[in-house]
Formats: sequence, structure tokens, C-alpha cells
Amino acid sequence: MVQNFLCFWVMTSSCSSGWGASAFASSASLINGVGGLGAARYCKQGAPWRDALLSDAIAVLEHALGPEAAGRQLRCLNVVVPTYRCNLGALRRITQLRTSLAARASLHTLVVVDDPSSPALADVQALQDWSPNHLVRVYVQPANMGASDARNAGMAQSFGDWTVLLDDDVAPDEQLLDAYLGATLRHPHAKVFVGLTQLPEPHSMQQHALVASQMTFFFSIAAREPNPPWGVTANLCVPGRSNNTVWFSGAYPKTGGGEDVEFCLRLKALAADKDAAIVAVPEARALHPFWGGVLRQVAGWASGDVLCLEALPHSTFRALPNWAEATLLLPVAAAIGAPPLSGALDGCGTMERLVLLAACAAAIMAVELTLGVVSVLPRVPPALAPPRRMVIAVLALVPALVQDVVRLRCKLARLRFTQICLCFDWMDGQRDHVAATQFGLLVRNVCWAVAVCCVLFWSRLSAGTLALAASFLTAAVLLFARSQRINHRRLFCRDYLSALRPLPLPEDGPVPFVVLAYQRTGTNLLCGMLHNHPEVRALVAARLQ
Repeated sequence: MVQNFLCFWVMTSSCSSGWGASAFASSASLINGVGGLGAARYCKQGAPWRDALLSDAIAVLEHALGPEAAGRQLRCLNVVVPTYRCNLGALRRITQLRTSLAARASLHTLVVVDDPSSPALADVQALQDWSPNHLVRVYVQPANMGASDARNAGMAQSFGDWTVLLDDDVAPDEQLLDAYLGATLRHPHAKVFVGLTQLPEPHSMQQHALVASQMTFFFSIAAREPNPPWGVTANLCVPGRSNNTVWFSGAYPKTGGGEDVEFCLRLKALAADKDAAIVAVPEARALHPFWGGVLRQVAGWASGDVLCLEALPHSTFRALPNWAEATLLLPVAAAIGAPPLSGALDGCGTMERLVLLAACAAAIMAVELTLGVVSVLPRVPPALAPPRRMVIAVLALVPALVQDVVRLRCKLARLRFTQICLCFDWMDGQRDHVAATQFGLLVRNVCWAVAVCCVLFWSRLSAGTLALAASFLTAAVLLFARSQRINHRRLFCRDYLSALRPLPLPEDGPVPFVVLAYQRTGTNLLCGMLHNHPEVRALVAARLQ
């Protein structure tokens, strides 16, 4: 029954855009005067008809129309734009996107309004258009449910071959849709296409600092990597009707942060060829403005992306503590009497202990700022005046420092103490991100230890010892600056926790099976290990073929 209905639905709606087998009647209209937009008078029973059922119905119709209809077939493309701001100018630019005549495509743009009480709602709804092969609809969410739910609502109403996800504040290039369509023809088996999201030329010191901090690295990842690990949802293209299994998680903040990472990596896991599952499309360009409240924005990202540690445990790795975690461990070490704090604090009063701990925290921060400036300064434009460059380099450290504090606060608030000293591999195994992070934290921790010991035993050390410690810290800073240009994977040849190697499984007979689990993330860890096992990958690839 569902199959027959789908064939009829495809014939009456999709045929007009998919094969040109019917004509648009733009002068006819239908109004539901009984039900309307309100709640139904009955309990609706839906059927999961998007994925296989819809594809099978299209295949049946394609066979019925015969080979002569193949030349008239149009490619169906959806554009989903969630909006809370309801910026009419930006939304008008997006809804005016077109494909070229040579692309032979039918376009359906859906604007999902996530603020039903917006005063600009009527103006946004006026953007709706029912032109042939260019449909613009506006769907209003019942309440403010967040960016993830808004995108899911738009994707659930996308029945085309591919769905383009755009933010409501980007200015897309006129050739963006054609670039994505061309990429889908060149890579038909890819799961994610990442467009190039560019920022304007920085002018203020705050904008220069944001660019130098590399907080926007993944916005322009399409210009650097042919197969990025993931892409931001400001400019992304994913399968349309064939995707009925991977959705954006509602566990992330409403304003976004981390949900795009999980979404892309879960789509990547469905691909037979993981290395070619995500493809960069640098020709699909969109201009994204700078944010007004930069610190609020990066703090929101951090509060969301820290959830990836639990959602994607197979993409995590252990490293030494960062500055925020090291500062937190200072009073803990003092409370349990760990050396060398125990020897330095013996016989001190409460106020003296607090002063010493504050001095140790200040030493850690001083070392962090010094090493941070050394890392960031080469990314500041050399054409600027030296004092201005130095100020920008210091300002560029603030977003990363804020994110470290926010991530630590989220871990403690959720009682995830085992996630302390746990990092996420944002490059998903590409480049030397893991080794570089571990090496950088190793250098930092050694410098922190020397600086803290100097603070604790300042009155007991000789001038020669203090000079030696200062020389060591200076040499460490210089070597760290030099190390920013080397391959850390070769230098730091193995991780602290090496990856488990698959067992030599026999071809016949019983197969040994080992389950590793710890605390509440045991199931996720096991699934991640099985997902990365070569035998499991080969079996999945064989079945997909």
C-alpha cells in the first residue's frame, strides 16, 4: 500500500521536476479549510518511507517512463536554511540562489524559522515562491528548539538527491549550487561535501586575533584538504532522501557547537571508502561575517564540542593536562600532600599556602602565555607594526584559554572526571594533530614543573640554580618555537596509549573475542573498536557493494 502511494506521489510531484513528465499549474491553488496548520483531530501514524521506499518508487517510475525520459531527467536539490535571527536581507540572498540551465536541476529551498514569535516572521514568509523547478517554502517550528532540531526538520522535508545546508548569515556565491552538483557527479559515493566558508579580510585587532588563533580553521578547510575530516554546517552538502539514519543530535547547545563534527563522522562511518567519504568543494564558496561577541561564540562552541568526547570515544586520545587542568590539580596535590608541594607548604599557614598556590598558578599562566605567543606570532601578518603584532598575538590566546576553562567546567559539572586529560582528535587521524598536541603539552608540563619548583623553593635556591632554571625555560621556549615547523608525528613517534592492534584471526574455526569496557563509556568504546577493525570494515564494504 505504501509502495503504491509512493509511486503515485512521485508521479504527481517529483515527475514534474525529476523527468519533466508533467507541467506546473501555477494558477491553481488548494486550501485546507478544515485541518489547516493546527493539530490533527486524529493520531497520525507515519511510515519510514524516505530512504529505501522512496528510492525504490523512483526506480519503478524511471523504468515505467523508459529510456526516452532519461534525457529529460532533472537532478533534485534541496537547500535547508535554519534561522533564528530572521535576517531578511541574508535570507533573500539565499532564496535567490539558482542553478545554471546546463546543470539541469530542480531546486527546493526550505527556510526553517526557529523563532515563531519573531516580528519579521511575516516578511520571511513572503519569500515563499512556487516557480517551476524553483520552490521556496518557509516552515515555522512550534518553539525555539535549537539549530540541530531546525536542521533535522528541514532534512526530514528534503526528498531530493542531495541537501545543501547553509547558515542564515552567509552570503553564498552564485555558483555554489553548480559547484556542489558537479562534485556529486565526480564523487557519487561520497557522504559529505564540504564547501569553502570564507571570512572577510580582518581589519580590527580583534578580528586579526581571531584569525591568528585558528578558531576558524575548519571554515576554510576545503581550501587546505581535499578530503577534510569534517566540515562546518555553515556550508555543507549531504545526501537527501537516501539518508534516513543519521541526524543532528539534540544533545548539543541550541546555538550550535560539536553537532557538525558528530554528524559528519557518523555519515563517514557509513561509507565503504572512509578516505573518500568526505570531499572538499572549494568552488562552493560562501562568505561568513565575523561574530559580534567572539568570546561568547567560542565559549558556546567549547560547551558543545566537549560532548564529542563521549559521543565519539574512538576519536579521543590521552595527553598531559593543559593549563586549566594543571591549575586545578595544584590544590588537589596540596590537599593530598603530593611532592614537591608537601615539602614547600609544610609549616605554612592558610594564607601563606593560598599565596604560594596563587603564585604557582601565575607561573603556569606566564609559561602558557609565553609559549602561546611564540606559537601564534608567526600567524600574525608581518606587515603590521611590531607592537600591534605583539598585542594581537596576546589577544589571539584568549579564545583558546576561554575554551580550555569552559571544557573543564563542563567536564566537572557533568561529573566526567575520567575525561580530564582526555582530548579529541579534530583531524580524525589526519596530519599530526595527536602527536603535535601531546608534544606541545609535554613541553608545557615540563616548563610548568620547573617554574612551579622555582616559585615554591625561591628562598631556598641559590642564584646559580635560579639562573640555570631560567636558562632552561628560555631554551625550552626557543626549541618549542622551532618545533612548530616540524612533523610531530615523526618526532613524537608513538602515543602514550598505543592503539590496539587487531588479533591475528584464523580463517576457519572459533574466533577469540575480547571485550574492553570501563565505566559508562564501555559500550561506546567497544563499538568504536569494532568499527575500526579491518575485518569488520571489509565485511561492511562487501555488503554495501
